[in-house]
Amino acid sequence: MVIRPTLLGLLCGALFGLGFAVSGMANPARVRGFLDVFGAFDPTLAFVMIGALAPMAVAWRVARRLERPLAAESFDLPPTSPIDARLVTGAAIFGLGWGVAGLCPGPALADLAIAPLEAAPFVAAMALGMVLQRYATRRNLKSVFRTTNETLEQKGRVMTSNVGTLDRIVRLAVVLVIAVAYWLGALSGGLAIALGVVALVALVTSFFSFCPAYRLLGVSTCKRG
Repeated sequence: MVIRPTLLGLLCGALFGLGFAVSGMANPARVRGFLDVFGAFDPTLAFVMIGALAPMAVAWRVARRLERPLAAESFDLPPTSPIDARLVTGAAIFGLGWGVAGLCPGPALADLAIAPLEAAPFVAAMALGMVLQRYATRRNLKSVFRTTNETLEQKGRVMTSNVGTLDRIVRLAVVLVIAVAYWLGALSGGLAIALGVVALVALVTSFFSFCPAYRLLGVSTCKRG
């Protein structure tokens, strides 16, 4: 069964993004105001987080009574890990980036639908940061995208990967170039909109390692075998 999990995923994703937009968590100014504890503090997001705890607590209680989720064979929950230097360092870097940009991964992805040209540089930089982190820890760039590729193939080959590692890096570089050009005022009007669409397509296809145009043309830049 592929359709049912996919539809549920789309529904949950849409609800997730709508929640971000309505609550203001997708607004960088609102986030920076929340983090400015000793300045112009805006407590709005605190109420959003507190409000999110109630349905999440109910969901955990319900999940404990279920033998399996509604759209999968088993629950896939991340294991717990001890608090170590790596976790603390990563949390500090995350908090620094959140405070400076006013965005974190979830709201940034939601902002791709609200303000794509403004959100695309953050998302592209975030993706590049993930690539560099995996490269630094694994010492092997080929393994950076292997997990995503295998996951796509395991899910009934709904989107068989056809965008290779180098191809993905080039697409992310295109996104950064377009974003920088827009910020510098070199792009405006219809050209900015057209290149914004190009950047968004490049970002999404890079993230999922899948390009619909490649499938139609029978092209793949992935190394096989």
